[in-house]
Amino acid sequence: MKTNGFSLPVRIIHMIGFEVIAVIIFAPIAAFVLNKGIMEVGALGLIISLTAMLWNFVYNYLFDTVETSLKMDRFNRSILTRIVHALFFELGLLIATIPLIAYWLDMTLLQAFIVDIAFVVFFLIYAFVYNWAFDTIYLKLYRSDIANVNA
Repeated sequence: MKTNGFSLPVRIIHMIGFEVIAVIIFAPIAAFVLNKGIMEVGALGLIISLTAMLWNFVYNYLFDTVETSLKMDRFNRSILTRIVHALFFELGLLIATIPLIAYWLDMTLLQAFIVDIAFVVFFLIYAFVYNWAFDTIYLKLYRSDIANVNA
């Protein structure tokens, strides 16, 4: 196992877990706030989720690569680094999702931008908490695995 960054299987678990939990939380809240059907918003959420999964994989791989080249360790990220990580992830996703939201919900790009900003606020908080929790749990499991091998 790697100690700086994740292997491909761990990245896939991280990505799928992030998106599944996000859609479960997001769909009912967004349907209520937007006064839309849960299936309509859930389908939009699924499409955004698939887009986000691809972006998540690419973005985190690139971020880890840069972080490693700077001799930084993802498991010892400062709060500022975690905030920057989440902000740039959401900015990239925002650029991709505004036209999709406008089309799907039959609204202007400005309205979609406002809706997407609300989504970003939700996902900024969610991404920060999810990634910190995932790193913490992974590190504990990794250390436990190493302790069992050395025992």
